[in-house]
Amino acid sequence: GATASFLRFHSYEPVLATCDENSRIYLYDYEQRYNHLACKHVCKNNPSTRVTTMRWINEQSSSLLLTGADNGVVNLWDKVLESNGYIHQNESKIAAAFNAAPDMINNTRGSGLVTEWQQENGNLLVGGDSPLLRCWDLNREHLVSSFESITDSCMTAMTRGWDPLYLDDSKNIGRTGIGPNIFVSGFGNGSMKVFDIRSNKKAIERTAQRRKPRLMKYSEHSSWIVNLFFTGFGGNYEVMSGCVAGYIKVWDLRYPLSCRTIDVQRSQMTALAGHNRVPIFASGSHTQYIKLSSFDGDTNQVIRTHENEGTLVSDGQRIGPISCLDFHPCNLMMAAGATDEIISVYSTNNK
Repeated sequence: GATASFLRFHSYEPVLATCDENSRIYLYDYEQRYNHLACKHVCKNNPSTRVTTMRWINEQSSSLLLTGADNGVVNLWDKVLESNGYIHQNESKIAAAFNAAPDMINNTRGSGLVTEWQQENGNLLVGGDSPLLRCWDLNREHLVSSFESITDSCMTAMTRGWDPLYLDDSKNIGRTGIGPNIFVSGFGNGSMKVFDIRSNKKAIERTAQRRKPRLMKYSEHSSWIVNLFFTGFGGNYEVMSGCVAGYIKVWDLRYPLSCRTIDVQRSQMTALAGHNRVPIFASGSHTQYIKLSSFDGDTNQVIRTHENEGTLVSDGQRIGPISCLDFHPCNLMMAAGATDEIISVYSTNNK
C-alpha cells in the first residue's frame, strides 16, 4: 500500500479515482455493485515524474480521466468507465497526451502541475511550478492564452469563480464579481490572484479606485495555500481559501479584503475540501483528525477514529495523519486519505 495523494469522486457514477504517493492510479466502485469490477488499476506513472493533478472530464457522456505530472505533461485516459457507468473491464488507454507546461521547474518540494477545468467550452487551465498560467483548448490541444503569475512562488491551488450547474443566469456576471471565465489561484507564499481568461494580459492588482476595475491580488495568508473552492450557497458568491497555518479566509471577489477569517485548527492543515451544494467544508490535520465545519466556522463534527470499516480496520482505530480530502460534487459524501494507507468514504446513510 501507499499514502493517497488525492481523490476524485465521479459526479454521476459511484466511482472514486485515487492517486497514491507513487503515482499509481486506481478506480474504486464504493457501492461494490454485484457482479461488476470493484477496483481497477488505471496506470503507473513514469517513475521519473510525479502525478500532481487528476480530474474527471466529460462526466455526462463518455468519461475520461485526466492526469498531469510535474514535468508538465497531461494524459487523458480512455476506457475507464463503460457506457453503463461501471468500471471498464479492459485496460485503460491514453486517448491524448501533450506537454501543457513545457517550462515546468523541476522541484520535488513544489506543487507540480495544477489544473482547473471548464467543461462547457473545453478549456483546461494549467499552472503550478511554472511562471505562466496557460489556458488550453483541450479538444484541439491548442493554447488559447497565457498569463504571467508575477511571483517567484509556485501555484498550489486553483478554482473557478463560478458553478456552471447552478449559476447559468448571465445577469449574475459582473454584478456579483464572478463569472465563468474568472479563476482564482493560490500560491506557496500565501498570496492569491484572480485571472480573467478572456484577457490575454498578465494579472494585475486592483486598486480601490472604482474607475479602474482591475483584477485582484490578495496577500492576507502567510503560508502555503492548501486549497481554494467557490460557493454560491444562499446567494453569497464567495471563494474560500485555506492555508497550512490552519485558518480559512472568505472572499468576495469585488473587494480588496477578505470578508471574514475562520480559525479552523491550530495544528498544520494538510488537506481542505468544500462541498459544492451544502454549506460545509472539511479540513485535515497531521495530528490525525478531520474537522467538519459550517461556512460560519461552527464545528459540526470531528473525526478521529475509523468506524464501521468492516474487517479491514478495527472499529475505533485512530486514523492516520490526513493527506487528502474530497467531497462528492452532488451527494453528501466525503472521501479521506491518510498516511496509514487507508481511504475512507463517509456518507449520511452509512454506506
